[in-house]
Amino acid sequence: MFEKSRKSKRRYRDATPWTGFVRVHERSGEVWRNSRYFVEVTRIPVEALDVPVIHLQIESNDHRPIHNWRDFQRIKTEILGEEEEALELYPAESCLVDDRNAYHLWSISGSNNFLTRLLGWGKSEDDNA
Repeated sequence: MFEKSRKSKRRYRDATPWTGFVRVHERSGEVWRNSRYFVEVTRIPVEALDVPVIHLQIESNDHRPIHNWRDFQRIKTEILGEEEEALELYPAESCLVDDRNAYHLWSISGSNNFLTRLLGWGKSEDDNA
C-alpha cells in the first residue's frame, strides 16, 4: 500500500510540468500563476524598515494540500529573486487562521541575508573583519 501511495503522489507531481510564472490580474494586487500554483504577493509597509515586508500566499491550482519545499523555494526564487530570503511561519494557536490549503512565506526585500544571519546560519560581513 505504501508503494501505491508514493506512486500516485509521483504521478500527480509529474503529470503537471512546471511552467514559468505569469502575472495575472484576478484579484486586486500582485498575483502570479503557473501550471501548478497561484501566488498572491502583498507588500506590507513597516515603519521600522526602509523596505516592505513581503507576504507570499501560495495555493495549488487545484486547491489540494500540497506542501513541497523545493516548489516553494522555486516560487520564492522566481517571484522574489535568487538572493532573496523567506521564512514560513507556524503561528501560535491563538493567531491561527486555517480556512483553506494556503501556505505563507514572509520576506524582507533586499535584507542582505539578514534572516540567515539572524538565525545564525551565515556569517555577517563584520565576522570577516
